[in-house]
Amino acid sequence: MKVYNFISSYKFHDPVVTIGTFDGVHRGHVQLLNRLCEISGKLGTESVVITLWPHPQMVLRPEDNSFKLLNTLNEKLAQFENACVNNLIIVPFTKEIAKMSSEEFIKNILVERIKAKHLLVGYDNQIGRNREGDINQFKELGKRFGFEVDQFDQVIVGEQKISSTVIRRNIEQGNIENANLLLGYPYSLTGIVVEGNKLGRTIGFPTANLQIGESYKLLPKDGVYAVLIQMNGLKYKGMLNIGLRPTVNSNELKRTIETHIFNFDDNLYKHEITISFVHRIRDEIKFNNFEELTIQLNKDRDLIQKLLLN
Repeated sequence: MKVYNFISSYKFHDPVVTIGTFDGVHRGHVQLLNRLCEISGKLGTESVVITLWPHPQMVLRPEDNSFKLLNTLNEKLAQFENACVNNLIIVPFTKEIAKMSSEEFIKNILVERIKAKHLLVGYDNQIGRNREGDINQFKELGKRFGFEVDQFDQVIVGEQKISSTVIRRNIEQGNIENANLLLGYPYSLTGIVVEGNKLGRTIGFPTANLQIGESYKLLPKDGVYAVLIQMNGLKYKGMLNIGLRPTVNSNELKRTIETHIFNFDDNLYKHEITISFVHRIRDEIKFNNFEELTIQLNKDRDLIQKLLLN
């Protein structure tokens, strides 16, 4: 996959194009991308994906810290690498672009810059100022500027309609298994291990304390999870707690992400690790003392080891 910044020089021969934010690059997105590649294959041309970054919400409502994303830009690029995409163009979303009408966007970017001959849009694609452009206008502009337009229906798994919004809601509510089903892969966090208070080590559960660099990255609901860990090209199993550590510090105001890695006791300070969430097993609990906490942690470990056998 070739990745271009919007200001890059690129030449395509009548490409098939799709556009979107693609937060999560979930199963619905992947099926749309497969259709994109199918069309480009039949036409004997290249496929081009245009993604907007930062997410429009982050630019138009910068004061809204409650809005979080499923992917960092690097995570999104990695998911695109796994799909059948020939070319990816990252268009920096700005307030100036937000003011463009859908006709201006399609004429200036899709037609004049990329020279698209076929546009594939998702079921809810809306382009231009105030999301004014829809499938009817796309088809009208396609006739005027000489490109074909197809619309891809929303993907349904079981009885669930897949969307980034639905997946975010599942993660916020702790429904990590269902979120993973809709994503098509385990939801993950990547960060740097930082020093903690090392209390876990004193009760037989040393933890790696993860610091996430991107404040916009969505954290799962507080609680205890069965997780898989990747670091230095190796994979491990473990248990993770997200929350305020009420037993350790009842006045804690900052959420922490602490991972106990099974059968591992090396120093990970300043190492980058990736945590993939597999199961959520319980809420965070405040115990009366460390003895009660240790008993519960042993129970958690036994359960999680069974869950991660396969």
